[in-house]
Amino acid sequence: MADSRLQYMRLHMYVESGDWYEAKKIIYKNPEAVCSISSSGRTALHIAVIAGHEAIVEELVRLMPKQALEVRDVGGYTALALAANLTGITKMTKCMVRLNENLVSIKAMDGSIPIVLASGNGHKEMTRYLYTVTPSHILYQDNGRNGALLLSQCISNEIFDVALNLLQDCKDLPITLDFDELRPLCALAQTPSAFRSGSRLAFWQRWIYSC
Repeated sequence: MADSRLQYMRLHMYVESGDWYEAKKIIYKNPEAVCSISSSGRTALHIAVIAGHEAIVEELVRLMPKQALEVRDVGGYTALALAANLTGITKMTKCMVRLNENLVSIKAMDGSIPIVLASGNGHKEMTRYLYTVTPSHILYQDNGRNGALLLSQCISNEIFDVALNLLQDCKDLPITLDFDELRPLCALAQTPSAFRSGSRLAFWQRWIYSC
């Protein structure tokens, strides 16, 4: 048992440093090591994501069972959630979602789903991708909190194409909720670049006037 723990620690160390050659030697000798969990609740995949090792992420996903990707660390983050929150590397996200589509719906400890984490950090390409694979009904859960927060963050971070799609796809999504961070219209009001000067109305003006 102690020897196994040592091997798991070495695996995580090699993954963090980007040494896939040494990491895969441990995995081939001890296949269950790929799913080993550290004291912080993280698998080798979590560690590879945090370190930004895109190629190692792809290799690990290829070797891991589907359910192993749903492991959450002590902060409640899956490896996908960490990718959305920290890296903005869309290719990482795609390889994980291909193996397990359920990952886009798993909430972090604060209730945020991956697309909300991505949009909140201004990861535009990743937000656009995650919008195409996130079921719309997930955005309505918890009184529409994630949907409203996504809209607000897309406006604040000028991901207007996703904001527009969200408004068109989820017409009855609540756009104001009694939480400071869930005020899409306030976010819009604080984003002057969303409006163009002159007599022609920008999309946001037309949308507001039509409500």
